[in-house]
Amino acid sequence: MTSFKACVQTIHCLLSRLGGADKLKIVKLLFLADKLHLISFGRTITGDSYFAMRYGPVGSMALDILNKSMESLSPSQIKWCDEYLEQISEYGYRAKKVSSEYDLLSKSDQETIKEISDKLGIMTDGQLIELTHKYPEWAQHKQRIVQGITKSEPINTEDLFSSIPNDPLGVPPEIIKDSKEIFLGLACEVNN
Repeated sequence: MTSFKACVQTIHCLLSRLGGADKLKIVKLLFLADKLHLISFGRTITGDSYFAMRYGPVGSMALDILNKSMESLSPSQIKWCDEYLEQISEYGYRAKKVSSEYDLLSKSDQETIKEISDKLGIMTDGQLIELTHKYPEWAQHKQRIVQGITKSEPINTEDLFSSIPNDPLGVPPEIIKDSKEIFLGLACEVNN
């Protein structure tokens, strides 16, 4: 389940670390932060639902927040977005100064956002697209998206437990496998 306010705080935290970013970079880094946190701690930071789209995986709530979607967000939610986020150009955003702390983000949430922004925040939009297209959770939908059969396909949360060669997330495949089994409740047997 998506926590709207946690998603806004996550975007704000990321933008505060980056000093601002465009929409594409924001949604790609959010995806990577959610993926890493899920593998490491068994849950995503935002709780967002991900979809495979032309430029890679995109969280639907994050996109609604950045687009200030009147169809998906209430006037009070849009007002809350405006307290945290400032759109500075057609696609550019920066964090507004706020007096509150990230009360909806755990220490591990904030540390993961920091790790992703430090490791991958310097990548260009093109590099982030290329990176996220390598992950199997997007690649399995590539043909239908590229051929124009569909604009988006849902990504199952369990599919985020994946890695690629030279994965910049740096989690060994055997750890990812174990984390996925725990997430799915398959690692309940104890060997004696």
